[in-house]
Amino acid sequence: MKKTSRSILALARSFSLGLVVSSACSLVAAPGDSHWDRQFGLSGTANRVFALRFQGDQLYASGYAVGTGGLLTTNTSVEIFDGTNWSSALGEVSGGVCVVYDVGFLGNDIYVAGVFARAGEVTARGLAKWDGSDWSSIGFAGVALALVSDGTNLYVGGSFTNAGGVLNTNIARFDGTNWHALGSGLGYYSGFITPSVNVLELHNGQLYAGGTFTNAGNIAATNVAVNAIAVFGNNVYLGGTFTNAGGVTANRIAVWDGFSWSSLGTGSANGLNGTVFAIEVNGSDVYVGGSFMNAGTTVVRGIAKWDGANWSGLGSGATGTGTGEIRALSFGNDGKLYCCGRFTNISGINASSIARWDGTTWETLGSGFFADSAIVRGTELVIRGDDVFAVGTFSAAGLADSSGIARWNETIDFTPPFTMNFSRARLLPGNQFKSRLNCTERTTYVIESSDDLQTWTPLLTNSAMQLDFTNAVSPSVNRRVLRARGIP
Repeated sequence: MKKTSRSILALARSFSLGLVVSSACSLVAAPGDSHWDRQFGLSGTANRVFALRFQGDQLYASGYAVGTGGLLTTNTSVEIFDGTNWSSALGEVSGGVCVVYDVGFLGNDIYVAGVFARAGEVTARGLAKWDGSDWSSIGFAGVALALVSDGTNLYVGGSFTNAGGVLNTNIARFDGTNWHALGSGLGYYSGFITPSVNVLELHNGQLYAGGTFTNAGNIAATNVAVNAIAVFGNNVYLGGTFTNAGGVTANRIAVWDGFSWSSLGTGSANGLNGTVFAIEVNGSDVYVGGSFMNAGTTVVRGIAKWDGANWSGLGSGATGTGTGEIRALSFGNDGKLYCCGRFTNISGINASSIARWDGTTWETLGSGFFADSAIVRGTELVIRGDDVFAVGTFSAAGLADSSGIARWNETIDFTPPFTMNFSRARLLPGNQFKSRLNCTERTTYVIESSDDLQTWTPLLTNSAMQLDFTNAVSPSVNRRVLRARGIP
């Protein structure tokens, strides 16, 4: 035992590393990868972010955390980005399947919606309030999926029948103190699908709700299912999986002008032949993203434009290992249309799940998104100034390791000084030496060992930006020196 202890100490005292960094290092980078923020990703466990919301200059990200065994039952509810750093000032929600779907704001209070049983130490089922220092329940019990505020009221959509003792059906209003019903709510009377309100939109004092339901109060309002709502002027555009709007045949997309429903296109040119996930309006042009092949009779592959009279594609559209799909659309300050989804190619250009349209051609955002094993998909975009924030199922954006969330800014070069360093050096039972190599770039390197600083033995070659490795150490060895050097 004493001999083993001396060996560990000798190894720790004499452990050193030689580091060789040269221009021969082969970096695997695409043009533009330097514009992905390498310090932006959330730390800790992998994350699946559902919603991005701005309040002032702060960005709130909500979703759930994933551990090695799957979904965690304790989840940091909302991460807050202040422009430089992330924080978890709101603490945790927990209990059962623990997911945060949305975050909303009313006055100085922050509301967290989802599926959970507790917020901090407070029992709060599905919806909780944070006042800046403490959690509290506001009498809600159910599943909250969507939040929107007009500054005076918080509107809540989800799957529930009661809030604060007031009967509600999947939608309700909270004025900061009391709950109020919105008529008889939104529901349906069938045993096949659980009714829910999934999306809310406020415009000019009007509240628009979409989801899975067939009745608005006692009025038939077939809404199976609405995934996206976009408002422009007096027009409200809805997209989803439906084929009828107010008795009008409308394939997966329709528009309400304040008086009546209309389809986008008629006859064989009516709508899309697959699900709509996103709608973005720019003047008279309506851009639509989803998992469809055709808009009317035009082959568009996941993304299309309606100009008020005709459908057209944006190039030849999105493709991938399966059917390409577009999940989110947003216009940037540069006037370009950004999109993300599941695709590997868009109009003949290799683009991994995120790209932008300049009105004529498609452009890549560096090398896009990557994941080690999961399906790579971008699910939401939020643009503020020159920053493009994206979330989805990916573990890297460009050269930036990420946990399902990424930031792109074309006006900033985020390339850090190139460094390589060892950390977590220790001797394990069985004379196994373990350490970690950290690199700030994806570079090909070799790790070598030496016991006399004269002869170096290659241990392994790799290109991971973070690599844990082990090396067997003979009991007779008093010193083991490691070095890492870049190779062509």
